[in-house]
Amino acid sequence: MEKTVQELREHWKEIKALPDSGTPGKLKTEIEELLELIGERLGQDNFYTHAADLKTALTDIKTMVEMTIPLMIEEQKQTLQNVGQELQRMAEWSTLTQEEQSNTLAELEGLEISVSDDLIGMRRLLNQGYSIQYRMSTLKLNVVELAKKHEEIDAVEPKHVRVIKIPSPHKKYRTIGISHSTTPGLDVGTKDRYKN
Repeated sequence: MEKTVQELREHWKEIKALPDSGTPGKLKTEIEELLELIGERLGQDNFYTHAADLKTALTDIKTMVEMTIPLMIEEQKQTLQNVGQELQRMAEWSTLTQEEQSNTLAELEGLEISVSDDLIGMRRLLNQGYSIQYRMSTLKLNVVELAKKHEEIDAVEPKHVRVIKIPSPHKKYRTIGISHSTTPGLDVGTKDRYKN
């Protein structure tokens, strides 16, 4: 009986502290009436006379928590997918190297966790939800910073010109200067000269 009461108090406290929105909020609303009944019973001096009811209530609460966990996991997976799509839609995304893009998405995938289907698992999922929101912001900032670095490197990178001679009739050559910078093959001008 003592263990049942202790678990009920723990579940009552944790579920009361759940956010009012989303799947946790729905669980909180659905179980609210039961929680109020438990609170009343536990507040009575003769609460031990309701041992059977309290055990049944604890079992019902655990079942509802267990059924809620998979929904929360699926929601977090969808959130991570949405964040990944948002990152790839950023204007700066295309300026990142393939390795940088892969590392960013891998870091995002690493935020997905597996949890137990109980109160501890629910608490971990809630905490992870806050972590995902934080990392979403920092990953976007990282993408912007990486893009800026590429911009700075491109701005100071020396340009090299390679001369190509194209033969033409009457021993005339066409000299083409090709700049080798961040835009390979950029034609920076042509000039004609006659071979002596």
